[in-house]
Amino acid sequence: MKFLRMYCAGMLLWLLGSVPATQAHHSIIEFDYSLAYAVTGRVKELQWTNPHSWVQVMVPDASGNEVEFGFELGAPVFNIRLGWAKDSVVPGDIVTVVYCPSRNGRPRGTLMFIHLPSGEVLSGVAPRIYSGPSVEDPTTVPRPPLLGFND
Repeated sequence: MKFLRMYCAGMLLWLLGSVPATQAHHSIIEFDYSLAYAVTGRVKELQWTNPHSWVQVMVPDASGNEVEFGFELGAPVFNIRLGWAKDSVVPGDIVTVVYCPSRNGRPRGTLMFIHLPSGEVLSGVAPRIYSGPSVEDPTTVPRPPLLGFND
Protein backbone atom coordinates (compact mmCIF):
# COMPACT_ATOMS: atom_id res chain seq x y z
CA MET A 1 0.00 0.00 0.00
CA LYS A 2 2.83 2.38 0.86
CA PHE A 3 4.48 1.59 -2.49
CA LEU A 4 1.22 2.40 -4.34
CA ARG A 5 0.94 5.78 -2.59
CA MET A 6 4.55 6.64 -3.39
CA TYR A 7 4.08 5.51 -6.99
CA CYS A 8 0.90 7.64 -7.40
CA ALA A 9 2.56 10.66 -5.78
CA GLY A 10 5.56 10.28 -8.09
CA MET A 11 3.34 10.00 -11.17
CA LEU A 12 1.38 13.07 -10.12
CA LEU A 13 4.58 15.09 -9.69
CA TRP A 14 5.85 13.85 -13.05
CA LEU A 15 2.58 14.84 -14.75
CA LEU A 16 2.55 18.27 -13.14
CA GLY A 17 6.16 18.80 -14.10
CA SER A 18 5.49 17.90 -17.72
CA VAL A 19 2.67 20.41 -18.18
CA PRO A 20 4.00 23.68 -19.59
CA ALA A 21 3.76 26.60 -17.24
CA THR A 22 1.13 29.15 -18.15
CA GLN A 23 1.08 32.79 -17.32
CA ALA A 24 -1.88 35.07 -16.93
CA HIS A 25 -2.06 37.42 -19.87
CA HIS A 26 -3.54 40.25 -17.85
CA SER A 27 -1.44 43.35 -17.83
CA ILE A 28 -1.97 47.06 -17.61
CA ILE A 29 1.24 47.69 -19.54
CA GLU A 30 -0.43 47.57 -22.98
CA PHE A 31 -2.37 50.78 -22.40
CA ASP A 32 -1.29 54.26 -21.34
CA TYR A 33 -3.49 55.05 -18.34
CA SER A 34 -2.18 58.61 -18.12
CA LEU A 35 -3.70 59.55 -21.52
CA ALA A 36 -7.29 59.74 -22.69
CA TYR A 37 -8.71 60.25 -26.15
CA ALA A 38 -12.27 60.47 -27.43
CA VAL A 39 -13.66 59.33 -30.77
CA THR A 40 -17.12 59.33 -32.26
CA GLY A 41 -18.10 56.73 -34.79
CA ARG A 42 -20.39 53.93 -35.89
CA VAL A 43 -20.45 50.64 -34.01
CA LYS A 44 -19.34 47.79 -36.23
CA GLU A 45 -19.81 45.04 -33.63
CA LEU A 46 -19.72 44.10 -29.98
CA GLN A 47 -17.72 40.94 -29.35
CA TRP A 48 -19.21 39.59 -26.11
CA THR A 49 -16.46 37.09 -25.36
CA ASN A 50 -14.15 35.79 -22.65
CA PRO A 51 -11.63 36.71 -21.43
CA HIS A 52 -12.30 40.20 -22.80
CA SER A 53 -15.14 41.76 -24.73
CA TRP A 54 -14.42 44.25 -27.51
CA VAL A 55 -16.39 47.04 -29.16
CA GLN A 56 -15.33 47.72 -32.77
CA VAL A 57 -16.10 51.26 -33.92
CA MET A 58 -15.60 52.79 -37.38
CA VAL A 59 -14.24 56.32 -36.90
CA PRO A 60 -13.74 58.87 -39.69
CA ASP A 61 -10.26 60.39 -39.97
CA ALA A 62 -9.34 63.89 -41.22
CA SER A 63 -9.42 62.65 -44.84
CA GLY A 64 -12.90 61.14 -44.48
CA ASN A 65 -11.64 57.55 -44.47
CA GLU A 66 -12.95 55.17 -41.84
CA VAL A 67 -10.50 53.76 -39.31
CA GLU A 68 -11.53 50.70 -37.34
CA PHE A 69 -10.90 51.11 -33.62
CA GLY A 70 -11.06 48.29 -31.09
CA PHE A 71 -11.95 49.01 -27.47
CA GLU A 72 -11.31 46.41 -24.83
CA LEU A 73 -13.76 45.70 -22.04
CA GLY A 74 -13.66 43.17 -19.27
CA ALA A 75 -15.14 39.69 -19.32
CA PRO A 76 -18.93 39.58 -19.76
CA VAL A 77 -19.47 38.84 -16.05
CA PHE A 78 -17.66 42.08 -15.12
CA ASN A 79 -19.40 44.05 -17.88
CA ILE A 80 -22.80 42.94 -16.57
CA ARG A 81 -21.83 44.22 -13.10
CA LEU A 82 -21.04 47.58 -14.73
CA GLY A 83 -24.51 47.74 -16.31
CA TRP A 84 -23.73 46.28 -19.74
CA ALA A 85 -25.83 43.74 -21.65
CA LYS A 86 -24.82 41.91 -24.79
CA ASP A 87 -27.14 44.23 -26.73
CA SER A 88 -26.09 47.52 -25.06
CA VAL A 89 -24.58 48.59 -28.37
CA VAL A 90 -25.63 47.30 -31.75
CA PRO A 91 -24.13 47.69 -35.21
CA GLY A 92 -24.96 51.09 -36.63
CA ASP A 93 -25.18 52.94 -33.29
CA ILE A 94 -23.33 56.26 -33.30
CA VAL A 95 -21.31 56.38 -30.08
CA THR A 96 -18.60 58.45 -28.46
CA VAL A 97 -15.89 56.45 -26.74
CA VAL A 98 -13.44 57.83 -24.19
CA TYR A 99 -10.50 55.50 -23.84
CA CYS A 100 -6.89 55.00 -22.78
CA PRO A 101 -4.82 54.31 -25.90
CA SER A 102 -2.59 51.40 -26.73
CA ARG A 103 1.07 52.24 -26.23
CA ASN A 104 1.95 50.90 -29.69
CA GLY A 105 0.00 53.63 -31.52
CA ARG A 106 -2.51 51.28 -33.12
CA PRO A 107 -6.20 52.30 -33.22
CA ARG A 108 -7.19 50.48 -30.06
CA GLY A 109 -7.49 51.09 -26.38
CA THR A 110 -9.18 50.17 -23.17
CA LEU A 111 -12.64 51.66 -22.80
CA MET A 112 -13.31 54.12 -20.00
CA PHE A 113 -16.75 55.36 -21.07
CA ILE A 114 -19.07 54.90 -24.01
CA HIS A 115 -21.78 57.50 -24.64
CA LEU A 116 -24.79 55.83 -26.28
CA PRO A 117 -27.36 57.38 -28.65
CA SER A 118 -29.93 57.24 -25.82
CA GLY A 119 -27.74 59.50 -23.67
CA GLU A 120 -26.82 56.64 -21.36
CA VAL A 121 -23.14 56.34 -20.45
CA LEU A 122 -21.62 52.94 -19.73
CA SER A 123 -18.28 52.42 -18.05
CA GLY A 124 -15.42 50.02 -18.55
CA VAL A 125 -12.88 49.08 -15.88
CA ALA A 126 -10.25 51.62 -17.05
CA PRO A 127 -11.55 54.60 -15.00
CA ARG A 128 -10.37 52.79 -11.89
CA ILE A 129 -6.78 52.89 -13.17
CA TYR A 130 -6.75 56.14 -15.19
CA SER A 131 -4.53 58.88 -13.76
CA GLY A 132 -5.00 61.78 -16.21
CA PRO A 133 -7.19 64.88 -16.26
CA SER A 134 -10.98 64.76 -16.04
CA VAL A 135 -12.83 63.03 -18.89
CA GLU A 136 -16.40 63.61 -17.69
CA ASP A 137 -17.20 65.81 -20.70
CA PRO A 138 -16.11 63.94 -23.84
CA THR A 139 -16.10 67.18 -25.87
CA THR A 140 -13.09 68.34 -23.84
CA VAL A 141 -11.12 65.13 -24.44
CA PRO A 142 -8.75 65.33 -27.45
CA ARG A 143 -9.02 63.13 -30.51
CA PRO A 144 -6.15 60.69 -31.08
CA PRO A 145 -3.29 62.05 -33.25
CA LEU A 146 -3.53 59.08 -35.62
CA LEU A 147 -6.76 60.49 -37.07
CA GLY A 148 -4.85 63.48 -38.50
CA PHE A 149 -6.90 66.31 -36.98
CA ASN A 150 -5.06 69.39 -35.73
CA ASP A 151 -6.75 69.59 -32.31
